[in-house]
Amino acid sequence: NYIQTYNSTVELTNAFKGSKLRTDIEGPLKERRVQALERIARDIELSYFFGVKNKSAGAGGATYYTGGITNSIDSTANGSLSLNGAGGTGVSLANFKSWLEEFMTVGSDAKLAFAGPKAYSALSNFANSESNGFRITGSETVFGMNIQTILTPFGEVSLAMHPLFKEIAEYNDWMVVCDLPMLVQKYMEPLFLEPNIQTPGQDSYKEQFRAKYGLKLKFAEAFGYAYDLQKITA
Repeated sequence: NYIQTYNSTVELTNAFKGSKLRTDIEGPLKERRVQALERIARDIELSYFFGVKNKSAGAGGATYYTGGITNSIDSTANGSLSLNGAGGTGVSLANFKSWLEEFMTVGSDAKLAFAGPKAYSALSNFANSESNGFRITGSETVFGMNIQTILTPFGEVSLAMHPLFKEIAEYNDWMVVCDLPMLVQKYMEPLFLEPNIQTPGQDSYKEQFRAKYGLKLKFAEAFGYAYDLQKITA
């Protein structure tokens, strides 16, 4: 995979500094730093899930993009690792179990599933019926996320609703199942704040958060993803 450069800019005009920062030097700058940090964290997370590995040539040199989990799964050419949930019509239990079996039976015994609200509801509601080998065995809250432990016929899944999947409508019905021990983050430059990057003489102050990260899946066949997953029909 490739290492991707991420950045998020913080900027204050000198006019703003002169009129607003006399009594609160750090306040507005701190707020913008928080916003920039949230932006770069969002960019990194989205690329780790859905980024497409790519090298783009340019006048200043090549730009590299890291491939995310779904891209790595697709690169295996094993179409059974992805599942079309058929939206409101619902996916049959047989197809859902076949999808789970494809990746749950390799790699680690327990996996972590990040889901949007619709996909989360589909699996949680079905497991709550305690039929066909599915049942909920517990729940806990980790870093503000509620995680349900679900026993499936092929192993244990920790189901969590990911905030980004919830906020972005396109991913409300997506589920990405990860084998955490098989997931490695590579980096050339850890996330840091670079101050004073404005052009000399420019009527503003700039700084940026920057990082150079990449994602590696040791064994992509141990991962799976579903889209348009809204209902499981027995």
